[in-house]
Amino acid sequence: MLARKHFDQTYIDACRGRIAAQLANYRAVKASADDAAIAAFEPPYFDDLVLVLDNLFVHRMRGMEGKPGSPLKEFRALCESITEDRHADVPLDEESFSRLAEQFFAEIENRYQRPE
Repeated sequence: MLARKHFDQTYIDACRGRIAAQLANYRAVKASADDAAIAAFEPPYFDDLVLVLDNLFVHRMRGMEGKPGSPLKEFRALCESITEDRHADVPLDEESFSRLAEQFFAEIENRYQRPE
């Protein structure tokens, strides 16, 4: 598949909804589980959600991600560190993932949203 320069807002909103649904599911599980179970479950779950979110926009044109240090470049680097099993510094939790996801979606909308 060729790299994509644009995503429709409808698609972006649907992806945002998928991630929101996963966060709601996580909260439901967290409400009924003990702290030790959540502590073991949380880091790999949110690592996997990072990969899911990136995969929803996997064919985005890299050249449009901005300069090094931009949220999309940082997100791509995080994905690479997770897939290469180098991600051990700070495990993700609900708060940090939510913050990353919002930054990711904001940059996708800023850089890739199809002009009307």
